[in-house]
This record gives sequence, C-alpha cells and structure tokens, in this order.
Amino acid sequence: MAYKNPVPTLSSGTPVKNKNVNKQDAIENYPMRENVFFAFIDVLGFKQTFDDNSKDSEKRFAKDYEKVFMYYSQLLRNASFIQYGFSKAGQTSDSLYFYTDRIDYLAEFIKIYLHFSLYAMSNNVFFRGGIAKGCLFINEPHQFYGDCVIKAYLLEEKISKYPRIAFDQETYSELVDVLGIDEALKYDEKAGRFYLNPFVRIELSELASITNLDISQIQTFKKKDIEKNIKKGKKRFEFDERNYPKYQFLEKEIKEHGNIFE
Repeated sequence: MAYKNPVPTLSSGTPVKNKNVNKQDAIENYPMRENVFFAFIDVLGFKQTFDDNSKDSEKRFAKDYEKVFMYYSQLLRNASFIQYGFSKAGQTSDSLYFYTDRIDYLAEFIKIYLHFSLYAMSNNVFFRGGIAKGCLFINEPHQFYGDCVIKAYLLEEKISKYPRIAFDQETYSELVDVLGIDEALKYDEKAGRFYLNPFVRIELSELASITNLDISQIQTFKKKDIEKNIKKGKKRFEFDERNYPKYQFLEKEIKEHGNIFE
C-alpha cells in the first residue's frame, strides 16, 4: 500500500479541514524586538577544509572543530546574561551566533569571544564575523530573522575580509562607552571600518566570573601554537591571493600585540 501523507495539523493539533482556516492560527508568530545586537561568526575556510578531507572516512580533521565548538558552548552555557537576560547563543554548521538587546551583555560576550578565539587559533581554527544592530523577529531562541542578522552576515561576508570581527558604526559607537572594552576596539583607517582586535588578553578570573565556571575549567593556550598555525596557513595558501593575506594579517597583528602572552 502506498504511503499517504497525514492530514496537516495546527500547533494545537486540530486537523486542517479546509482552506478557509484562520491564517493567523496556521502560521508561527514572530514578535519583533528592536535595537538588538547580533553577532554572526564563521569558521575561516571551513568548506575548503571539508572538501580537502572528504575522503577521510573517519573525518579526523573534524575533531578539532568539535573540540572548539564544545568549548564555545561550555563558555556560554552558564553565563548570567544567557540565563537571565534577552540574550542567546548558538551554533549551526560552522557558524556561531549571539544576540542581545543590552550593550553591557554584548561587551561581556566580546570578552568571552576574545578568549575563545585565541583558544580556537591554538587549535588551528580561525574565525571572522560581523556584529550589527537592528531589529530581530523571534519565534524560538534559534528561530529568528531580521535586518541585524542580514547586516552582521554582510559584515562577515563582504567587509571583514580578514580573520577578525567587524562592527557597524552604531554598535561601535555604543561599545566605546563601555568600561573595560576599549583595548578590544580598533579602527582600520585604510578600510574605514571598525573591528575587534583579535589579540587581547582577558584575565582568567574575569572569564570565570562572566561564565560562572571554575578557573580550572578555563582553557589555556600558547603563543607558539597560534604562530605555528598561522605559518601553516601561510604555507598552505602561498599561491592563493584570496586567502594568503588573511594569515599575513594575523602574523602582523600577533607581532604587534604578542605581549599579551607574557
């Protein structure tokens, strides 16, 4: 006997009997929040790495990504601004996201990200992204859309270019007034863009306070491991003018701000 599709139901479980059903009952409700800061962060070169290792049946290369993504979840899972505020973080495929309507919560997320990104680089995983302010329509914490999402994505895809986080001007203008975040904010005069300094040290005690983790649960990393992975990226993409400058950028930045590891 051939399979027969079941009668579609509304969220209440009531069968849809005819096309005159109330459309408001049949579609999900996405209330809008204004003035939301949205961060969209993507793994650098994930597709190419995946394609290069597609014949690896055990997908050994994926273990580094798995470890990095799990640490991202660990850092944010118990953070106070995730538990009690209008703030959510998540991961889908090789993309990370975070949103909030409070600039102080965004600043705390940035501190977590600065630490997390250094840990990821020490494991040969590099990120770039964008953070923008706008409206957000939300059904569930992981079901949303809005112009802040679009703008953050465009900053990551079109503007950031290097392994760094780019800001829209409105977000940057609000962040500069937040205490304790000034070292992390930079302005690229040549590009005329605002971005996050990738090499800023956040004290373990502060991270433990923000994440509600014990200091022993905060991962450490070494400068030499990050430098080794940057050199590895330069060698891999030596003849690829699109990707080679990204590792040149990181090499320049770590030379300029490498004293954070001392």
